[in-house]
Amino acid sequence: MSDNQKVTNEQIQNYLKDNVSDLSLEEKYLFFQKLEIPINYAIAKVLRKFHTIPLEKEDFTSIAWLAFDEVLRKYQPTLTHKSFITYVIDNVYWKAMDYACKFVNNKHKILNLNNVNLSWQENQNLNVADSQEWMTQIFLEDYFRQAKIPTQNKDIFMDYLYNVPLVDIREKYQISRHKLKQTLEKTIADLERIIT
Repeated sequence: MSDNQKVTNEQIQNYLKDNVSDLSLEEKYLFFQKLEIPINYAIAKVLRKFHTIPLEKEDFTSIAWLAFDEVLRKYQPTLTHKSFITYVIDNVYWKAMDYACKFVNNKHKILNLNNVNLSWQENQNLNVADSQEWMTQIFLEDYFRQAKIPTQNKDIFMDYLYNVPLVDIREKYQISRHKLKQTLEKTIADLERIIT
């Protein structure tokens, strides 16, 4: 970022004089760009703590935008002892930490099967939503067949994929919480390895 793009306290005060919650989307974006250095600092702190997860800076940029938008709605200099930049850094940091923790704990259930390239699908006249579901189903069936995964593990994963509560899955298959977690983690890790 060049010197003329760096945000100064005077520029921040000019933004804060107006009601920042009334900024247009374009003005918010320009302000966000001016705060790129402190925002990147907050993201870098999170990435240092979670260096083993497959997330990159770009993954946290949308989280940073949401945190920044929240700051614009909530920041009131008379009610906090923090400067605006410190408030932004803290908010971005904690939102990014929450996202990274959810990723580690697998609470977001992201399984991107869009990378599965089936060239023969291009010749099919299928609805996009139907073809995506169909492609996912074929991919999963191939995985479970080729990997010689026990049928119970397949059934457990499919229940999980269709958002059956974990307690119900444990009761249905009469397995411990540890065994359920172990089965799901192994299956998801295998699928992620295949996809990437």
